[in-house]
Amino acid sequence: MTSRHHSVLDQVIVREFMDKGHFGRHLRRMRKIYSRRREALAHHAAKHLSGLLTLSNIEAGLQTVAWLRKGFLGEEVCSAAARQNIDVVPLDRYCRKSVLPQAIQIGFAAVDEGAIEKGVQLLARVLEDLDSGKAD
Repeated sequence: MTSRHHSVLDQVIVREFMDKGHFGRHLRRMRKIYSRRREALAHHAAKHLSGLLTLSNIEAGLQTVAWLRKGFLGEEVCSAAARQNIDVVPLDRYCRKSVLPQAIQIGFAAVDEGAIEKGVQLLARVLEDLDSGKAD
């Protein structure tokens, strides 16, 4: 029973952190950062990935789904992207029985705007290479 909860000291520290407004300031700061990153992803995806995939509307969250154009396989895209140090996840990995259109999950919260632009450009190249049969 004693290990089920944080110590009283930890609880007091967290309470003070919240009472003094530190947590609220942190949340406001992170919302601004994530909003800029979300906007960067949407902007660069529209510019570089149009015709290759369709990015879901990003209303909230730290990642989104990109629906792949017909002919692409999520696992294949993710493998090719990984060879370029791009970390995306095929949506199929989250499904047991349901069959969805091919898609990948793209995270943006942990990546700054410059890296998002570079990553989107690399992902576009990966998809173009797969489309033309040039991918490894």
